[in-house]
Amino acid sequence: MSTELVIPEVGESIQEVQIAHWRKQEGDRVEQDEELVELETEKASLDLPSPTTGVITKILKREGDRAAVGEAVAVIDEKASEEPAANGENSKSENSKSRPKSDEKGKKDDESSPAPQQRDGLGQRTTSDAREQANEDTDPGSAGREPSDGEGDEVAVTPSARRELRQQGLRAQDVPVRGKRLRRKDVLDYVKQQESETHRSE
Repeated sequence: MSTELVIPEVGESIQEVQIAHWRKQEGDRVEQDEELVELETEKASLDLPSPTTGVITKILKREGDRAAVGEAVAVIDEKASEEPAANGENSKSENSKSRPKSDEKGKKDDESSPAPQQRDGLGQRTTSDAREQANEDTDPGSAGREPSDGEGDEVAVTPSARRELRQQGLRAQDVPVRGKRLRRKDVLDYVKQQESETHRSE
């Protein structure tokens, strides 16, 4: 059932009012006696409450329009106010039925996802070289030691330098050492020096 929102008598000499501000819009739900629209007259302003509970299906007068006393400015559908409650109950029942399926799907996703240990292991492998490079400058004790050329002193060889020596087919004794440690950079500099000397001799 629809109910019209009608402009009431607001004074003996007042025949019309102006729509100042709608507090609700079409499609909004309103409660009975809830302030719905603000009206203005030549003497004062007042709020017009909703005569019933329902949903505003149509606004007949917009803000700034003038309306005569007894004229309808909006239409409220009382039956529509009952539909949200019914829909809410239906949605609850549907959610309760669909919940087991969603739980099963979540379990399957958990089973198919890789174990945290496996992911951590992959990250450790990919970062091992970076940590090894950093250890060259911070932990000389972790590097291997090789005897220097004909001397009794030992030279620390960093892990990356040892790997580069193997790739180049060199020994630690072949590379001049700056300081007490043989670094990968020392090996690369030595290789470049040998290559440049070979090119000059050719």
